[in-house]
Amino acid sequence: MTDSTRLERALEVWLRFQSEGGDRDQLLAGHPELADLLVSMFDDEQPAGPLAEQVIGDFRIVREVGRGGMGVVYEARQRSLDRRIALKVLAPHLAARPVALARFKREALLLARFDHPGIVRVFDVGEDQGQNWLAMEFVDGEPLLARLYRPRGPGPFPAVVGVHGGAWTSGDSARVRSRSSRRSCSRRSE
Repeated sequence: MTDSTRLERALEVWLRFQSEGGDRDQLLAGHPELADLLVSMFDDEQPAGPLAEQVIGDFRIVREVGRGGMGVVYEARQRSLDRRIALKVLAPHLAARPVALARFKREALLLARFDHPGIVRVFDVGEDQGQNWLAMEFVDGEPLLARLYRPRGPGPFPAVVGVHGGAWTSGDSARVRSRSSRRSCSRRSE
C-alpha cells in the first residue's frame, strides 16, 4: 500500500470512528497496518509548547494556533524578514524518537518541493535549543476539522467530497488551501 493510499484509508477509518464513536484500543487493534497513523490523530499527549513572546531561532511566538498529533502550531513573526509565519514545533516527546523526528523532517522536505495553491509554502526547517520547528506560510482561516465537520447535508462526511490525487476537495465551490497540522489546518476561499 502506498503512503498516499495508507493516509487516505487512515482518514476514512478516523472519520468513521469520529462519527460513530467507539473504543480507541479496538480501533487500533482492528487496523494494525494503520496504527501508526491513527494513534497520531488522538490528542492524549498534549505537547508542552513555548509561551507567547518566546523566541525560537529567528521567530518570535505571537500565539498558539492549534495542536495536533505531532506538536503545536504557532503564529509567529520571522524577525529577520519581518513576516508573519506559521511555526510548527515538534512535541518534545516525539523529538526524542528518531522515527518521529525523521517523519517531521521528511514532511518539511516533501512540502518544500511543492508549489501549488492548495499546499502551504515551507520557508525553513531547523532546530533551536532542542526544539525542532518548521516555518511555513500563515493563512488566516478556520481550522480544517471545523470545516470538515460543518453540517452540509446528509451523511457522516458532509463537507468532504473526497480526496483526489492527494488534494482535498470541499463540498462547496470555494477552493480550499489546506494546512499541514491536523488541528491547526487553515483554509482560504479564493
